[in-house]
Amino acid sequence: MKNIAVLVYELTIEYNCTVLDGIVDFFEKKDDVNLIISPVNIPLSNSSEFDYQYWSSVKVLNSENIDAFIVITNSFLSNISLDTLTDRLKKLSPKPVISVSVPLNIPNSGYTYVACENAYNKIVEHLVQKHGCSKIGFFTAAMTYSKDAEDRFLAYKKALKNNGVEFNPDFILDGDFTPGVATEKFLEKFKTKEDIRFEAILCANDFTAVGVINALEKLGMKCPQDLKVFGFDDTEIALECFPTLSTINQNIEMTGKEAARLAYDILLGNETKRSSLIEAKPIFRQSCSCVELSALNTCSLISEGKVIVDEKRSLNRLANYSESSSNFTTIYSLLNRMDTATELPVYLESMKYDYGLDYVAELSIVLYKEPVVVEKDDIFVVPNEAKLIFYSNRGIRINKNFFGEEDYIFNPKKEIIPKEFFDKDRGRYILVPLYNRKINYGYIVYLFYAHNYSLMSIYGKILSNSLLQAYSNYKNSQQRENLLQENQSLSVTAKMDELSKLLNRRAFFEYGQKTINLSLSMDRDGCVFFCDLDGLKTINDNFGHDMGDVAIQLIAQVLKNVFRESDLVARLSGDEFGIIAPSFKLQNLENLRQKIAEENEKVSKENNLPFILSLSVGCAEYGHDNSNLSEILSKADEKLYEEKRRKHGKTN
Repeated sequence: MKNIAVLVYELTIEYNCTVLDGIVDFFEKKDDVNLIISPVNIPLSNSSEFDYQYWSSVKVLNSENIDAFIVITNSFLSNISLDTLTDRLKKLSPKPVISVSVPLNIPNSGYTYVACENAYNKIVEHLVQKHGCSKIGFFTAAMTYSKDAEDRFLAYKKALKNNGVEFNPDFILDGDFTPGVATEKFLEKFKTKEDIRFEAILCANDFTAVGVINALEKLGMKCPQDLKVFGFDDTEIALECFPTLSTINQNIEMTGKEAARLAYDILLGNETKRSSLIEAKPIFRQSCSCVELSALNTCSLISEGKVIVDEKRSLNRLANYSESSSNFTTIYSLLNRMDTATELPVYLESMKYDYGLDYVAELSIVLYKEPVVVEKDDIFVVPNEAKLIFYSNRGIRINKNFFGEEDYIFNPKKEIIPKEFFDKDRGRYILVPLYNRKINYGYIVYLFYAHNYSLMSIYGKILSNSLLQAYSNYKNSQQRENLLQENQSLSVTAKMDELSKLLNRRAFFEYGQKTINLSLSMDRDGCVFFCDLDGLKTINDNFGHDMGDVAIQLIAQVLKNVFRESDLVARLSGDEFGIIAPSFKLQNLENLRQKIAEENEKVSKENNLPFILSLSVGCAEYGHDNSNLSEILSKADEKLYEEKRRKHGKTN
């Protein structure tokens, strides 16, 4: 069995998914290949604070049982230079690395390439001869690192020259492939429609073209009447916008299929060229006025001088539309599952037969023996030991939960999943990392049979989040149990307040700081409370000090009833109490105060007190930026006196 890894920036972009369609289709009938697809983002990513963790999957996939890589290179180049990406991917060598659409300067590599010169030449010829255009602009993607964007601009300039059209640098705009930036840059350069002195504009991709059409509308202009607009890629947005886009079809699916063929031939030892050229072709629709604006079917295009309907694409769009409702329902049910995430052993047991998505046929969950803390600038190093804590295959009814068993420890540098499980089914897998902020716990691998890669990617994210929630719950439970045992072993005379039977001040500061540190190590913030019994002096003066002691004992009981067993509750001095509550949210404070008031009234009546117990509460949050117990308690004390003043004002 051969294992080929596919590296892609992310799976929610139509271009990437179409390339994957080609790769998957090529291997559909090959019984000797597993595909492992991984959305890896980019190294040192700035898109989100911890998205750099996705790049750890590249390190995992560079294990001994991966035979070759296919890299959808274009998907990375909007955010990173080709040289930087190449440098990061060189470590995959000497394994074969096949790049989609862009050559990589890596030993033992190959690539597919889309030639767009002929398509641009036909478009410029079409604009000149059919529409009488003599001034043609271009919207580049020069704000990115895309090699394709450079090639398209050069092909445009060459097409102008071939057709006797003068190149004018004033007709050039620079963007980044996104419609929002295209609209912004267009309106920056052209304040009124009179400023636009060209009759047509070619754009680096379809999204840029849509941005231009939006800008024209803001200027009171119309496409194609006032300006003819061409895109590039022939994506779904080319059919969904109005007018429908004239564009260039670069046969995206074929770039993936050819990349798959190159990788497969290399692994079979076949003598083969290390590159594959694919010709792009022009598509003429409404935005150059070749298809009437009144045409009802958006899949209409010009072919051999006639308006035809692309029936295959029309049917595919209808099928996708009918499937979308089911997909939304599935995603909603997955999100609901996150709300019910329990502790890890129970969570895994519940997943034996129900992974939460019908398209998933097999699921493996791997945890490193010790979680790895990864800073943004770190180079992730795959640990030598990991454990397969869960494997299930519904198709052949292998359902086991290996949590707690030592037999399934393996070296992820040698194999992604232990061979006895990974080779059971040939198919296509997705691999995603398990991480929470800076902590990398391992990864999940799932076998799927749908072509909806975006849904598969969302599934992986939701699954990883709910799994880590269950893992965190399990660890917190273990830590609470350990802390409880530790608390039980404390010396009663040294650490326990004799009157209230709570921890004393010394124990509160000693174990309270440990509780905060432990909570934050699990990325759980929380709150510290400073409370005192209202009117203790009045109770002592009117009912005696013995009754004052009873009041303190009963308030201690109230606090134990209201707070959780895992929370740390202590008596700090005569009528003052401190509590540390991991995971408590400040927005729940008023509900807590109400619960304390109700418990005070209940306990007072049950013990026939001649007064109703009352407690003032101050609360302050702790987190990674403020974790010193003494400082947090001081802030809680300030909040306590604010409440005291508020109560005193109401009394007066």
